[in-house]
Amino acid sequence: MPNKREEVTKRSQITQKNALNLTQSRLVDALLDVWCTVPADSIAVRSVAKKAAAAQSSIHYHFGDMERLYLAASRAALREGLVWMEARLTQLDTFAGEPLPAASQASLIASTIADWTAGQRRLAIWSPFRNI
Repeated sequence: MPNKREEVTKRSQITQKNALNLTQSRLVDALLDVWCTVPADSIAVRSVAKKAAAAQSSIHYHFGDMERLYLAASRAALREGLVWMEARLTQLDTFAGEPLPAASQASLIASTIADWTAGQRRLAIWSPFRNI
């Protein structure tokens, strides 16, 4: 049976791990936000770290280099994009078997496009056609 000191040590380790994960998440989110407005080759480590409220060295500590941070951000955008697409498909499933009037179809398509281009802009980062 663990003693009190071992329990405190274990809780401290869990807290530290959660803090590390939080910093990694903030760095990924910051890069995704910056990447929406700045080309990848123009993004500075300093701007990402500042937006994440983290030290510049935390990028190297957590990811090794900016390239790995880009990879983590791309993967995060892909996961978010898949969740978004699943939600849209679920929305479409509510109409399964029932023909939609043309006006409703147009409205649904327009709202999906508007959400993707405005509300979900950072999810487009993982698109292989982004820079074409």
